[in-house]
This record gives sequence, structure tokens and C-alpha cells, in this order.
Amino acid sequence: LNHYFLIYGKTHSEALLEEVESLPLSCNFPNPYTSNRPFNCTEMLSGKEYQLELFDLAGRRLEVQKLIGDEIVSLQAQVPQGLYLLLIKDQSRVLMAERIYIQQP
Repeated sequence: LNHYFLIYGKTHSEALLEEVESLPLSCNFPNPYTSNRPFNCTEMLSGKEYQLELFDLAGRRLEVQKLIGDEIVSLQAQVPQGLYLLLIKDQSRVLMAERIYIQQP
């Protein structure tokens, strides 16, 4: 079953990217990215809980990870090469939304 979210002629992920252009968090990940390559998000507060989510451009969630503070992160999802949306959220809001191109090694 495919889920598509259209908001004014855009997919859910495209509309979300427009909405969150100036968020307080940034992560230092290579783009293009290879799965399992570690990266960090320097503005995360030590000990605070966050959630990382990876979506395809159709809005399907492909990966969810719980993160604690400023730990090193790597995407584990085995997905085809292509463009995806990476979100990091705290308990109440989206802190980072970035397009990420995942390539195969």
C-alpha cells in the first residue's frame, strides 16, 4: 500500500522542507551519504532524547531511531540509491529537516 500526501500539489516531504527551512539544529553528514557512515549533530543537548526519521520523497517513513544527546549517528536503513528526507525531532517539534542523497558503496 502506497501512501502519498499532496499539499498544494507537493508531496508531504516537499511541503515540510519549505515549512522548516530555518530550524535550530544542523548535522554534519556527508551528502551524498553512504549507509552506516557516522555523523554528528553538534547542537543536540547532552542527555536529551531526540528522534531521527528517514522518509522517501513519497512520504513513507523508512527508518526511526531514538537518539540521546550528542551521540554519533548513522543511518541503518538499506534503501535504494536516491534522494530522501532526514528529520530530527525532539518531544515537541522538528529541529532539522534535510534532503539527503544516499548512495551505494
